Amino acid sequence: MSYYIGWVCRNCKRAINSERRKVDTTSMLRCKMCGKSQKLNKSIHSGVLDNPLVITKWVKQWNSKKLH
Repeated sequence: MSYYIGWVCRNCKRAINSERRKVDTTSMLRCKMCGKSQKLNKSIHSGVLDNPLVITKWVKQWNSKKLH
């Protein structure tokens, strides 16, 4: 199955909304802002959900308040 995730880039510290994709702990993520790649299991992330609206809300909250 494929899911959505929100995740935080370790390089630029911005939260990013993912497209629908297959996800496991070794998935590689590429930041749309700085272009760096990282593994999902080494990032802060919202969780794996099938509701993109929940992920979008999490990303907006992180980027506006830096929830860390």
